[in-house]
Amino acid sequence: MHPYLARCVVTGVVGVALAVFGAAATPVAAAPAVSASPSVATVSNSPTVTAPATVAITRVGAQPALRAATARSVTAQRASRSKARLRAARTDSTWVWPVSSVSLGEPFGASGARWSSGQHTGQDFDGDTGDAVRAVTSGVVIFAESFGRRGIVVQLRHKGGIETWYCHLSKVEVAVGDTVTTGKLIGRVGTTGNTTGSHLHFELHTSPKVAVDPMPWFKRHGVGN
Repeated sequence: MHPYLARCVVTGVVGVALAVFGAAATPVAAAPAVSASPSVATVSNSPTVTAPATVAITRVGAQPALRAATARSVTAQRASRSKARLRAARTDSTWVWPVSSVSLGEPFGASGARWSSGQHTGQDFDGDTGDAVRAVTSGVVIFAESFGRRGIVVQLRHKGGIETWYCHLSKVEVAVGDTVTTGKLIGRVGTTGNTTGSHLHFELHTSPKVAVDPMPWFKRHGVGN
């Protein structure tokens, strides 16, 4: 064989051998794995399959506890309001006479021409001009000025909607909107309006137009005999 041809054959054989050896020695890159299981894709692409179910279970499980906590809160609030009403009732149950030196004058219901209605609408308490007039029980001042034949009047509204009127005053010691406690000074005895002398004309109303005998109310609240 010609020397040149011999070299070509050797070179070709060596090249083939090196190519085979190189292919065997070089690591093959891993092809992307394709999962045969469609459940993987289903779970990853559909988060709503499990998330809402978990949330729903949590809410259902929390409802009894939430209802119980709400019930306890409502019960506690009702108990607190009940105690507050009881304290208020105890405070309102304390009554006093409207004047310190009690001397009764004309009683409720007395008839005569001296009263425009023909009947006395309150209980009179004798007194001197300037004597202190006090709230018989706690309330709010709703009127404090001259009021026709009753002269200068202070009106208080109390729990339950009842009103007490203090008439023929010479002076007012409170203002409309004031909250007063039992025994609070609200005015002074006088002779204003239709009166024959210095005294306090006291009225008790179950509504603005309905006056009732106040004496049973004093007795009911531990004042008087």
